[in-house]
Amino acid sequence: MKIKIPKELILNGTDNNGLRHRYGFDKNKNFKSGFIKLMEELEFDSEKIKNKFVRREYKDTEQGEEEIITILNIEDIQDVCWFFENSKYEIDLFFGKNKIILLIRTNQKIKRERRRKMLDELEKRSDWISEKEKKVRAQKIKKKIFTFSK
Repeated sequence: MKIKIPKELILNGTDNNGLRHRYGFDKNKNFKSGFIKLMEELEFDSEKIKNKFVRREYKDTEQGEEEIITILNIEDIQDVCWFFENSKYEIDLFFGKNKIILLIRTNQKIKRERRRKMLDELEKRSDWISEKEKKVRAQKIKKKIFTFSK
């Protein structure tokens, strides 16, 4: 698989085992346009990709239901994973705090049923922490980073 990386994407790491290709990118304002170009090259529908960067919410008003549309900024997307699939590729896109990781797998070699069973089992056996616990853990991490010992 040969991929041309659009100039908007700043590559900071890569790995390849023949079936799975990993790319690390800097998280910056140009990522969105570069990612859309990359996905077009991989034969994905660009409108569907663009729609991932749009949040639609619905609010009840006196006049009826109102749709609120928000265009997501890259810097506001964090600790999120998106999945994309077409006839040739399966793609996972991970948004971290400072970088974005893109995993591209070729479809012809993937055992879909085994992967789906594994993901279902993982979700079933996982315990999810509350928003309150997330904040507590984030504060502990912050204290560790900024606390200096003598």
